[in-house]
Amino acid sequence: MPLDNIAIIGAGPAGMGCAYELINAGQACFVIDKENIPGGLCRTLNFHSYLFDIGGHRFLSKSEEINQLWHDVVGRDFLTVSRLSRIYYRKRYFNYPLSFLNTLWNLGPLESGICFASYCRSKILKKEDDSTFEGWIINRFGRRLFDIFFKTYTEKVWAVAPKDISADWARQRIRGLSLRVAMQKAIFGFKKDAPKTLSDKFLYPRSGAGEFYGRLKEQAAAGGAQFMFGREVTRIRHDNHRITALGIRGAGDIKEEELPAEYLFSSMPLPLLVQKLEPEPAKEVIMAAQKLRFRSFLIVNIILEKEDIFPDQWLYVHSPDVKLGRIQNYKNWSAAMVADPRK
Repeated sequence: MPLDNIAIIGAGPAGMGCAYELINAGQACFVIDKENIPGGLCRTLNFHSYLFDIGGHRFLSKSEEINQLWHDVVGRDFLTVSRLSRIYYRKRYFNYPLSFLNTLWNLGPLESGICFASYCRSKILKKEDDSTFEGWIINRFGRRLFDIFFKTYTEKVWAVAPKDISADWARQRIRGLSLRVAMQKAIFGFKKDAPKTLSDKFLYPRSGAGEFYGRLKEQAAAGGAQFMFGREVTRIRHDNHRITALGIRGAGDIKEEELPAEYLFSSMPLPLLVQKLEPEPAKEVIMAAQKLRFRSFLIVNIILEKEDIFPDQWLYVHSPDVKLGRIQNYKNWSAAMVADPRK
């Protein structure tokens, strides 16, 4: 039975996926986003026909259902990209995922010996706290390799000490990876059940990650979804049991528009969601929301007068002497990202 007035706040991956599933289930909905294009933090920016993702988003899943969805939406414009990403550290390039022989060569025999001794020590002596990111990595690589390849980069990205980050993050990102696995890979190659971090190929839309969300929008709109871009949600009215209406306003608009809503899916930041509730929630809810912390993401996009720079899709910059986490080269994700192949 079709439902009335289903609102979705945010046209990022969560909001667009929600709209797509609702329309396919025969439910009409409307989507509100303050940006002018879909995709959220996965949208692709167009600057004079040069395309940039916000951070770079590879498509990689072991779920057949997810892979089928991607192919159904993007079709022939999905590229299979051979992955190359390395770590820049001590003015050398290390393969990532860590390659045993490459790491051994770049670190040199003395440092490699110290790393191996540190790994053996972590296996023999008392284990670190496996519930923290730091402990989880040390238990699988040893403290020396943790300090070299994980500590500085993690602190750059999150501005939080690795001992204060949950091991859940490590399990998601590098589940199944350890020094032993890296050595096995160097000797025997990949196995079918290798962790995703070790995957040497990934899928990518020809015109950037945002192309997928643009296609989702087209298909959802064709099924009856309404999209309100360039609009910001100013308030969320409710009667303590159910959503009743949303207040929205476009950039530069003086007058607020009120839209009736009975059901709400929201992907906006939780502190903002709590602030916009009318009537406002209990004080302890407001205080809890205000304590949530977020990490800003600063990107500098540069077009260079050079045909080739490096062969990698991205480089991790682990060197502690520069405040930079990663360098993307979108031309190596898809040639269509660059308007002039000489640049």
